[in-house]
Amino acid sequence: MEQKRDETLQQIVENSRDAIVYIEMVPNTESTSLLLRIYKKPPKNPKNVGAQGIGFFIARDLLVTNIHVIALAKSVAAEQLDSKETDLYTVDGVMAFDSKSDLVVLKVAEECPIPLNLGNSENVRDGDPVYTVIYADAKFKYIKGTIYGKDPIDRFHRIKMQLSPGNSGSPVLNNSGEVIGVADSVMYSLSDTTAASEFANATLSNTLYSLLEKVNEVESFDAWQKRPNIRAYVISLQGDIELEKEKYKKAVAKYDVALKLNSDLLITYLNRSAAKIKLDDYGGAITDCDAVLLLNPGMVQAYKNRAVAKILLNDPESALTDLNLLLQHYLDSVDPLHFYYLRANVKDSLGDLAGAIEDYTNVIQLDPENSETYIDRGKTRGNLAKSKAEQGEIEEAQKLYQEVIEDYTKAIQLDPEHLKSNFYRGNTRDDLGQSKADQGNVDEAQKLFQEAIEDFTNAIQLNTKDPVIYYNRGYTRDNLGQSKANQGDIIEAQKLFQEAIEDFTNAIQLDSKYVSAYYNRGYSNVNLGQSKANQGDMIEAQKLFQEAIEDYTKAIQLGPEDPEVYISRGNIKKALGQNEKADADYEKAKKLEAAG
Repeated sequence: MEQKRDETLQQIVENSRDAIVYIEMVPNTESTSLLLRIYKKPPKNPKNVGAQGIGFFIARDLLVTNIHVIALAKSVAAEQLDSKETDLYTVDGVMAFDSKSDLVVLKVAEECPIPLNLGNSENVRDGDPVYTVIYADAKFKYIKGTIYGKDPIDRFHRIKMQLSPGNSGSPVLNNSGEVIGVADSVMYSLSDTTAASEFANATLSNTLYSLLEKVNEVESFDAWQKRPNIRAYVISLQGDIELEKEKYKKAVAKYDVALKLNSDLLITYLNRSAAKIKLDDYGGAITDCDAVLLLNPGMVQAYKNRAVAKILLNDPESALTDLNLLLQHYLDSVDPLHFYYLRANVKDSLGDLAGAIEDYTNVIQLDPENSETYIDRGKTRGNLAKSKAEQGEIEEAQKLYQEVIEDYTKAIQLDPEHLKSNFYRGNTRDDLGQSKADQGNVDEAQKLFQEAIEDFTNAIQLNTKDPVIYYNRGYTRDNLGQSKANQGDIIEAQKLFQEAIEDFTNAIQLDSKYVSAYYNRGYSNVNLGQSKANQGDMIEAQKLFQEAIEDYTKAIQLGPEDPEVYISRGNIKKALGQNEKADADYEKAKKLEAAG
């Protein structure tokens, strides 16, 4: 079967090579305008200045290409300018055009010996193999693609075939070598909201057939270019140039003018939406995408840009509708990895954690080597685990925590020096450890606490200046210390409490207004002080209790609205016999709790 396909492609190449032309615009040596040049064969050293395309003969003297391929040219090559280059075709003028479909038929002086035959696009079916020609490495190359249906209003075929803008105007051929479409590879968004796509669009051959029926008198190239709907193409292309230069205001200004001259330019609306997104005009971008979809509901790229604009406009529900439509009905026409990822973020923000996890899993199946996706799935799984724990579904929560740990472990395997992976895994191991401890599973809890401490230590080695990592390691060391103390392992418990105090101190040194660090250092001081008191070392115990009061006091100064800090300080004061001061703290805590 593979041999059969190779023979088909070879036969198409043999039958069509003389009908294909290469088109470029180069600086005119006698003026500042661009000169349109059409080559019988690709030149070895093309003088392309950024505008190029492909055309093909559909009759011996009629050449078809996209309007946008030639719209910027100010004059036409009428003679061969360099004898070392391939012969040029001479353009007499324009025979017919369709400004909606981006098609133009040129009258050419030199005849093509074997033009291409026009096929019937109504006979094309999903899954049919198709072929086209691209220009690359100074020569034509034929490639194969597959039909993926038509758009809803019968404007173009959707083809699984990756083309670049320089390949616009290529004929799309069926197995018999008949033209069933014209590739229009600029039908894509220039914004960075879309990933590279393996899909292209091709105007239907029956549209070209209808256009050829209108062929009448030759119109001069100069007169044709002065038509408002053709000038619109020129100005829109100028807008594209500004967009690529990231001059978004200038791009929008060009697009505005172009659309006043020709309101049917879908790609102009689409690219204006991309520029508006860059200018934070999200409402304007949505309006442009609406205009595209009103003219053609099958323009997938408009759903892409509209979804992104809605997300940035903080309208996730509406964005989710567009993303669902893309992934349910146009999965074969978009980059699913990018949009599964985007939809996962939207679902996460809307609280659909299970749905977000499912989409992250889809992304991982498509790209299993991206550590960031494992991290994002791990974070969402962690939030779901906490939700399950709050609902009393402890077994399900613990299962999810374990899956979170596996996600972060995979991320670390892919990128061992990824700080976030180590940090997040440490947090999750601490969460699961506390859950196991609450169930009385002490050995497993202590193992998880120790592993969490190791994760935080790894993270600190990667970044010694982050106070949060020290804080979290201190928190876990205190948890493990309490567990050891409950087992009667006093020496190990005191060591862990002291290390926790040191971690909180490091966090405070890096961030002097870290309220939680003061509070938890006070808590660890209390735990160590109580352990010392149990051993009969009251002097050391009282010293630690006093340091705890100072920590709580500092926490209150920085965050005076937390009743828990007043209660903790009151408890220590009461233990030291400072009953009136303790009662004052308790009273303050009650007022704060009553105030909500």
